[in-house]
Amino acid sequence: MKPQKNLDRKTLKNKMAQALNEDIKTLTNGMQAILLDDLATAFESRLQVLSRAQSKSEPKVKTFIDMGMEIPNETF
Repeated sequence: MKPQKNLDRKTLKNKMAQALNEDIKTLTNGMQAILLDDLATAFESRLQVLSRAQSKSEPKVKTFIDMGMEIPNETF
């Protein structure tokens, strides 16, 4: 994995902590730190996967729009 700037990772972890504040407040501070670090790592990994997939010349998976299909809202 490409190392991120500490400031960027720290900012990401702070934003996640704010978003999850109510859900993680029952955890100890140490467990909160571990969880937030794991979430930041997972998020960065997903971004790398999406970035690599997007950089490929032609996608191999066709979307419904590419195939000209229309799906009624009731299906979702």
